Amino acid sequence: MATPSSMCCWTGCCHRIRHPERPSRNVPPSPRPTWHHAHDRRGRGGSATMSDWEFIEVEREGRVGIIRFNRPDRLNAMGTEIGSEIYYAFEEFNDDPDIGAIVTTGNGRAYSSGADLSARMSGEAESAPRRPAMSPWVPEYLALRCKPLIAAVNGVAVGVGLTSLLWYDSIIASTQARFSMRFAAIGLTPELGSAWALPRIVGLPNAKEMMLTGKIYNAQEALEFGLVHRLVEPDQLVSEAIALGEEIAANPASTLRTIKEMTYHELFSPSYETTDRRSTSIFNAARETAEHREAVRAFAEKRSPRFHDVEYMRGVEEEMRQV
Repeated sequence: MATPSSMCCWTGCCHRIRHPERPSRNVPPSPRPTWHHAHDRRGRGGSATMSDWEFIEVEREGRVGIIRFNRPDRLNAMGTEIGSEIYYAFEEFNDDPDIGAIVTTGNGRAYSSGADLSARMSGEAESAPRRPAMSPWVPEYLALRCKPLIAAVNGVAVGVGLTSLLWYDSIIASTQARFSMRFAAIGLTPELGSAWALPRIVGLPNAKEMMLTGKIYNAQEALEFGLVHRLVEPDQLVSEAIALGEEIAANPASTLRTIKEMTYHELFSPSYETTDRRSTSIFNAARETAEHREAVRAFAEKRSPRFHDVEYMRGVEEEMRQV
């Protein structure tokens, strides 16, 4: 059974979790503590700037980091270069103490049309990577390493543009969004553990229909399935996602990290009893943290709590090791 100390993949006590029912995955490395220590992940001698990105746009709005996929001429199709840029942007936000949540969206008509099959079919070579190629689209990475992820789906989400969303924390969609598991239509099978995750989100009958037909579903159908959490008008999409991100980011970063870890790992729990024992241990440890004590004081004093995540992170790591 995975213990809380083995689940701290956003901290220095990172251990790889291997579930016997799932094949081992090559998870992007997390060699250093994150969320509170900024490091240069790009290997370019300093922090990234707007000019460093070729296939994405990166910005900040308050405590929310925003990544815009920027290949509108290819419907934001995914390849090695754009995937690497997304990964390194994720890493910068993960290591930035001023960022508490991350929003991704697409420029143009699509969120992402999936893998760049046109380049593959034409034999077109991607430009030489400017930094080590890394893929952000690994379930464990999205679920355990990344800060809370919010998708603002502005248009078509197909293939990896959809399967990656299954590991996000919230999905907000434009009324113009469209979704499709097109794998069967191109002779492929679902990726990124989506054949496991999708039925748990939309139900087995809906998931089978989506995977076996490759049908394109509109935003309202996706909402009815439970695939997306809310629909908004196109001109309000990103602002709604940012507002949700700010609401999430107002909470202690380490508490958010632990909740993400718990919800991910409990999906693989063998029994309710195991889940109950583990969650009770983590809850009891959290009750003794500085952040909880500050929240109680703030409630008594009728004020907003002032969380200090750096100090909290040090304390909670030690407490989790003892559980």
